[in-house]
Amino acid sequence: MTITAKTQIWREKAELFAKQELACRENLDIMIDFPLDIWRKMGKANYLGLNLPASYGGAGENNLAVTVAGEAFVARGHNMGLIFSWVVHLIISRFLILEFGTGKQKAELISKMAQGAAIASFAVSEPETGPHPKYIKTSAILKGKTYVLNGKKVYLTNGPIADFFIIIAQTEIKEG
Repeated sequence: MTITAKTQIWREKAELFAKQELACRENLDIMIDFPLDIWRKMGKANYLGLNLPASYGGAGENNLAVTVAGEAFVARGHNMGLIFSWVVHLIISRFLILEFGTGKQKAELISKMAQGAAIASFAVSEPETGPHPKYIKTSAILKGKTYVLNGKKVYLTNGPIADFFIIIAQTEIKEG
């Protein structure tokens, strides 16, 4: 895929953002608290909605723009952890909520996520089995109109900063 002039602009903007906001922070790689100030700035610069449609407040860019911006963030900002949280945020908003969410979930969450006003945690991994879908033991049993979760999760991506959680669980077990 060829990098267009517009995608190149996103790369250059990301390089500048990384230089001004990430690389200059001496303690970013060792700080205990998540740098929400940087996250909010990423929202204002439309990085948190980079691959979301403009109708939801996003930039409407493709995955190549995400890739080149991510490369620039890591190369110039030297912080893989923050960029991992950013990528997970983009995946959740674009490929989970936008594709599979209800109309209400999309209306309530996508524009907030694009701005950085809502952060999701993605809970897949379990003790002893990791994230492998075949071995997930957490169950979601329908009781009336509500699912009741039963199980354990570890390594909750964005967990400490999340406003809501997407939890992967089994609703039924079929042979094999």
